[in-house]
Amino acid sequence: MIFLRIFIISTTLLLCSMSGARAEAGEGEVVVISCDVNMRWGFVGPISEAKYVVLEGPSRIRQDINTSTLIEYGPQDNRGNSRRLRTKSTKRSCGPFVIELSAGWFNPDPMGASGSDDIAVIKISRNGKNLLGPIRLSSCATDCATTVTMGWDEKNATGHFDLHREYDERIEWR
Repeated sequence: MIFLRIFIISTTLLLCSMSGARAEAGEGEVVVISCDVNMRWGFVGPISEAKYVVLEGPSRIRQDINTSTLIEYGPQDNRGNSRRLRTKSTKRSCGPFVIELSAGWFNPDPMGASGSDDIAVIKISRNGKNLLGPIRLSSCATDCATTVTMGWDEKNATGHFDLHREYDERIEWR
């Protein structure tokens, strides 16, 4: 009897994930921005990649952004499917940085090849000057980063971004 219940629940979840219904708010990838201005440290990445990062604390501010809330869809076709039309962006601050987050995708048709996943896209600027990005946050492709950590020294106006992907990369700025 327990096996039958597990089978029914698993089958239902599988069929729901394969349906053509568009994502409702709350169903996209959640990107976390954690910022500690006292430590001059910041983190940007999907919540799935943040399991070993201390995101909250006395001087840390955590912000969660759901990428599905940034996507505008077109009208539904006769099958009930909608195409992605455009993305909105949201800006958050972390120390001297402005982090602009938007959504991206490989195929605007969620039912098409490589169309099911939304990807978070970030740009980081300081004083109106773009320092990093746009960078896709995803583990699906080699040119994407899974997470970005940042550190800065306000006194010397220097800092760095650590991009974590299949390999790690540090980008320093002045």
